[in-house]
Amino acid sequence: MKRGDLVKRKGENWIGVVIEMVKSGNYIYPKLIWVDEDAPLHRFSPAADDRIDSCSETLLEVISECK
Repeated sequence: MKRGDLVKRKGENWIGVVIEMVKSGNYIYPKLIWVDEDAPLHRFSPAADDRIDSCSETLLEVISECK
């Protein structure tokens, strides 16, 4: 996973773009911005107004790699 990749949260319809990879000790995790694919009909749910998030790579699947 790298900056610019389009990702999907496993088990959800949340689509996001990785904006950077952050290192914390020996762990590297993606920082991303969620994109509401159903806007304006669907209310974004993970963080009502703050679409910048981070999580384990294991919770995401890359749907389009940045080249």
